[in-house]
Amino acid sequence: MPKESGHITSLEISFSHAAAAISLLGALLNLLFIRTLLKHRATLLTWSTSYIGVTVFILSIVSVFHGSLMAAECELWTASSAGSIGLLDNPTLSSALAGMGYCLLAFVFTCNFMLALERYWTIKYSEKLPQAAVIALITTCGSMCCIFIIAFSLTPSTSWDYLPMGKPVDMDNSPLPWHHISNMLLLLGQLVFVAEVIGICVVYENTYFNIAALYEMSHDTNEEEARERCQAEVQVQRSILLRCIFMSIGIVVFYVPNLVLVTVAIVRPFFFSKHLSELSYAWMVCMTTIIPAFDPLWTPVLILMFQENFGTAFVKDYSFIFRHLGGRRDDEKTRTAAEGAQLDTVLGKG
Repeated sequence: MPKESGHITSLEISFSHAAAAISLLGALLNLLFIRTLLKHRATLLTWSTSYIGVTVFILSIVSVFHGSLMAAECELWTASSAGSIGLLDNPTLSSALAGMGYCLLAFVFTCNFMLALERYWTIKYSEKLPQAAVIALITTCGSMCCIFIIAFSLTPSTSWDYLPMGKPVDMDNSPLPWHHISNMLLLLGQLVFVAEVIGICVVYENTYFNIAALYEMSHDTNEEEARERCQAEVQVQRSILLRCIFMSIGIVVFYVPNLVLVTVAIVRPFFFSKHLSELSYAWMVCMTTIIPAFDPLWTPVLILMFQENFGTAFVKDYSFIFRHLGGRRDDEKTRTAAEGAQLDTVLGKG
C-alpha cells in the first residue's frame, strides 16, 4: 500500500468497523429469513414447479456465512494493522480466510446466475430449468471453489489491501509476478466471474425480448378475454423479471470494483502508487471495503420487498416484535400519564 508501514488512518478504521457492522446486520437478517423459509418450507421451498425457492434458500445460507466472514476479516485486519492482534499475519490462516471468501463469492454468483436462467426458462417454456443445466452450474461452482482453494494453498502469504478480497503476495508482503501459479489461478477464477456476469446480462436480455414478444402477441389477439389474460401474464412476468434484475445488479455494484482492483494489482502491482495520492488511495480502499458489506443485507431486503409470498410469511412470523415494541410504547405512555396525574394531585394538595 502507498503509505508508511504499519500506519493506519482513522478513516480506514471507521470504514472497516462500519463494514463489519453492516455485514453482521445482513447476516442476522438472513438468519431470520432462513427461519421463515424452514417454517414455511412446504409452500416456499418447493422443487416441483421451480428452483427459485431452493436457490433463494441456498443464497440466504451463503449470505450468513459470507457476511460473518467479511465482518471477521474487517475486524482482524483492523486489529492486525493496529498491532494488537496479528492473526492475519499468519500466512496459513490469512490464506484460508481468503480462499473461503472467494468460494462463498462463487456461490453468490452461481445462485444469481441460477435465478436468471430459471426465470428465463419459466417465461419461455413455462417449465422449470432442466436438471442438466442445474448440474452444469453446480459443477462450475465446484470447479471455481477448487481453483480458489488451490490458488491460496500455493501462495506464500496473502495481502488484504482490498478488503474483503485477499491477494497472493510474498512472505515479505511484496507483490508476486502475475505468472506465479497462485496469481494465474486467481485470474482464471475471476474470468469465470466475468463470464457469469456476462451470462446473466445475456439471459436477462433474452428474457426481456420474450416478454416483449408476448406483449405484442396480446395486442394481436382479437378475443378480449384472451387479450386480458395474456396482458396479465405479461405484467406478472415483467414484474418478476424486474425483481431478479435488481437482485443481480448487486453482484456488479458490490463486487466488480474489488475484482478489478485485485486484477490490476496482480498485473500492474505499482499502478496505484504511481497514479494516486495517499489520500485518494485511502478513500478508494475505504469505498471498496464498505460497498461489498451491503450485499448480505441487499439480498434478503429485495426478496422480502419483491417476492410477496416470502415477504408475507416473514412479516407474519415476526409481527410479534412490532406488536411487543408497540405495547411497550403504550405502557410507557400510560405510566407517564399516571405519574403526571399523581404529581398533579400532590401539587394540588400542597
